[in-house]
Amino acid sequence: MPTSDNPSLDNVNDENKDFNIEASIPNIKIKELEAEANNIQVKDSNPKSDEVSNIKTNEPNLTGKTCIVQTNEPIISGEEVETNQAFRDIVDNAMVEVTPPATGHTTHAGAFGDYFHAKRNKTKIIHFPSWESPNQSPEFKLYIAKCELLRVTNELSETRRQDAQNRLRLAEQGEELRQKQEQFSELIVNTEPFIQQNKEIWTRFDRIISRNETKDALLKEKTKVLIEDTKKFSKWEILMKILVDLYQPFKTSVSTCLTQSSSEFHDLESLMNSYMSKLYAKYELLGEFYESIHCIDETQHHFGKEISRHNETMKQLSDKVSTLRTHLRELTSDRIGLEEQLTLLMKEKQIASLHWIEIQKSLDNAYKLFILDNPERQRTKSKPKQVSTNTNTIRLEDKVSQLQTQHDYLNQVLQAATGLYESASDTMRAHVSVETISF
Repeated sequence: MPTSDNPSLDNVNDENKDFNIEASIPNIKIKELEAEANNIQVKDSNPKSDEVSNIKTNEPNLTGKTCIVQTNEPIISGEEVETNQAFRDIVDNAMVEVTPPATGHTTHAGAFGDYFHAKRNKTKIIHFPSWESPNQSPEFKLYIAKCELLRVTNELSETRRQDAQNRLRLAEQGEELRQKQEQFSELIVNTEPFIQQNKEIWTRFDRIISRNETKDALLKEKTKVLIEDTKKFSKWEILMKILVDLYQPFKTSVSTCLTQSSSEFHDLESLMNSYMSKLYAKYELLGEFYESIHCIDETQHHFGKEISRHNETMKQLSDKVSTLRTHLRELTSDRIGLEEQLTLLMKEKQIASLHWIEIQKSLDNAYKLFILDNPERQRTKSKPKQVSTNTNTIRLEDKVSQLQTQHDYLNQVLQAATGLYESASDTMRAHVSVETISF
């Protein structure tokens, strides 16, 4: 953006970042500096820029910086003047200038023209030492500060104007957005039932679409299966056609034989029907035969199991019979021993009963003699006789006590014998009865 009416001063202000003109011309006026600055262009700090400085002054640069100078004439020596003049003529004839209507800049068509243009406008790099740079003048610094101040004030005014315009535009846009928001809120309130209905419709349609998709997937699977089946059947059809064509002469020969012969089959169909019926009967008979064989095998297997089971039961029964026989032998031996014991017990009981009868008789006799017959006489007897009677009574009482103990012992033996009889088997009970034991 220019900061003053004079473009040359703006150019100098922008290019003073990399090149100090005041150092090269220390004691000149500002107007002369402006006139000289029209012919000076210093290369910008941007490495991509193609601008170069066209310097027509012969004064050296004392800033200590590198200045890229582009001259209108190539750098030549004294011996090459004539050859360079001829080269310049060739370049002028080879270059073709083209001015596009959009840009207005001059461009050279073709790589050939670019090459010669570069050869014509060679750049010359001039290096200046850093120790020859003088101090800058305050007038030039003041001029540069004024130019910078004008540029900054112009930029500030422009930015303020743009800021005001932007604020107005933003306020208008905010008002429009508020109005749109109010309209949209009213539309939302009015269209809420329609939105709900639309959601329900969409859910219903989603269900229908999912159902249809599943149906389509099933139909596609069925069609795939049917296509595979059709392919298989087509292969079988081709195979059957080949076989029919292969066996066609045999069919014709059989049909001719049937027509010529006087058999029960008049044509090929009756022959095939009889063959198929016989084949069907054959397969039925084979099936029945295999079923009967299977039944026979099952019955044989069942009988084998039953026989093995019966053999096991017979073995168990024989073992039981042998154990019972041994037990019977033991019981018979026990029975014989018990019978012997019973006989002994019966004998002892008879002897004890006889003794008991004798004792009772002796007691009765003694009672009659000593008590019933002569009681007064018994009182008047002498003392030695009383002693003898007392001794007799003591002996009788001892015998009675002995007989009572024997009686108790025999009762115990009888109880033990009855217990053995009850615990004995039926065979033992058949030989011995309870009456014999009690007797």
